Amino acid sequence: MEPHVHAALIKQWADGAEIEMKFLHNGEYVWVPVRYPGWSPASVYRVKPPIPHRWQKEIDAFNAGREIEFRMYDSLAWVTVANPLWLSDGEYRIKPEPVVLYLSVGRTVQGSVHVGDATYNRSVIERLGRPLKCWSANKILRLELDPDTLDVISAKTEKPNSANKLKPWVNEQQGEAS
Repeated sequence: MEPHVHAALIKQWADGAEIEMKFLHNGEYVWVPVRYPGWSPASVYRVKPPIPHRWQKEIDAFNAGREIEFRMYDSLAWVTVANPLWLSDGEYRIKPEPVVLYLSVGRTVQGSVHVGDATYNRSVIERLGRPLKCWSANKILRLELDPDTLDVISAKTEKPNSANKLKPWVNEQQGEAS
């Protein structure tokens, strides 16, 4: 004797799973919950898919090793939490990456210190092969900023070189690399 076409679903239903049936409604198929399925071989059934947790995206990110921040609904401050409880009295988010800003720092032809144009994208500097609008780029200033407050998290300088793909700009008037 062959098992019923819906035997696996019948067993899951007997174990407490919620069952849905595909139903034609206004010319379109929709899934409708059925409390007592008829198990007709001509009908299409499925176990009702689980509703994802409200914070499922954040839970998945946390399980993948990302940091999670929490704040109460009446608060403006986000706090990094080591073990989120996934409560409903506040909100969670994946800790945003800091804003990274690059500035060229050097001297103009007249010898004064110049802080060049800012770029959020290191590839702009790499593509141009030189910091922007700076006659003699001695350093690249890398700033990491908090994305919410724009407070400085860290600041460091890098010397343009082939290792970091930031090449010094040759001053064509003097014919020398800076």
